[in-house]
Parts: sequence; C-alpha cells; structure tokens
Amino acid sequence: LLQSLKQFSPGWEAMTNKKDSKYLLVDKATLIYMAALSLLILIFHSNLSNWVIYIAFNLGICVAIALFANGLNHRGNRWIFFIRHWYPLLFFTLLYEETRYLIHLVFPNSFDSLVNRFELAVFGVYPTAWMQKFICFGLNEYLMFSYCFYYFLLVVLGGGLFLKHKIKEFDDLLFTSAVAYYISY
Repeated sequence: LLQSLKQFSPGWEAMTNKKDSKYLLVDKATLIYMAALSLLILIFHSNLSNWVIYIAFNLGICVAIALFANGLNHRGNRWIFFIRHWYPLLFFTLLYEETRYLIHLVFPNSFDSLVNRFELAVFGVYPTAWMQKFICFGLNEYLMFSYCFYYFLLVVLGGGLFLKHKIKEFDDLLFTSAVAYYISY
C-alpha cells in the first residue's frame, strides 16, 4: 500500500519523510478521517441531535494528535516514545464507539426490512434461522474465541514489532490498520 501511494503522488516521499514531518502516517490518516467525518456531520447535522458535541469531540481528537506529534516526538524518554507510537490504539476504540451514535447520520431510517426481504428472496429463508441447526457448544466457543482474539491481534503483532525495535514496521501496521478501520467505520 505504501509503495502504491508513493508512486501515485510525486510529493508523497517528502510528505512521509520523518525529517520533514513530525506527523506519522497514522496521524495523517486520522486527521483526514476526522475532517471527512466532521464534514459529514456538518452536512447532515439535521439528522443528529447535539451535533456540535461530535464536532467538538472530533476537534479534540485533532488537537490531541497535534499535541502528540509536536510534544512527544523524541526518543529521550522511553515512556514518551511508547505513548507516541501506541496512542492510536486508544483512538481506534474511541472512534469506533463514536460510530454507534452516527450510524443514522446520512440515512435516518434503518434498512432492516429491505435486508429481510432480500434475504428471503435470495435464500428462501433467513440465513440466521437456517444456521441455527449447526449451533453446538464447541463451535460456538471456537467462534467466540476467534472473534475475541481479533481484539488482541493488533496488540500482539504490534508488541512483537515494537519489542524487536522495528518501529517503521510497527508504524506501517498502525497506518494500514487505521485506513482499514476508518473505511469500515
């Protein structure tokens, strides 16, 4: 992904060069996401009560990123270095939780009835009702473990990279994860 972006934009090299910028790629991705989300909130604010609070929250995230980038950008203190590189994991959770309240921002109504009719038209039954015959304790526990392990995957993989002092690879992992999260949010 990084190579594709470098080829796509001639100025990408300068923008991502750490000597030229205190901002990591994950910082830039988060700022772009916050700007896009805030723009959507401004455009569709009639569908969201207390929309000003969400704009203020998004602005607060942007200010925090600026403070992290400008104030925590040195290797002198291990804890500051750790916080500088690991803070995006906290933001991923906060921004995911924000989507709970923004789910009906663009379309104020749900599409449940449309999805139900589609499922019946395609499958003849509701897939969840059909799959109930396969439910057993072992399969349920395995699937639940697999789903829960997803939450620790980024921490485990990132921790391994960080402990091996592969900071560029760690930052790339957070950037690609951020892009994937923000697209899905």
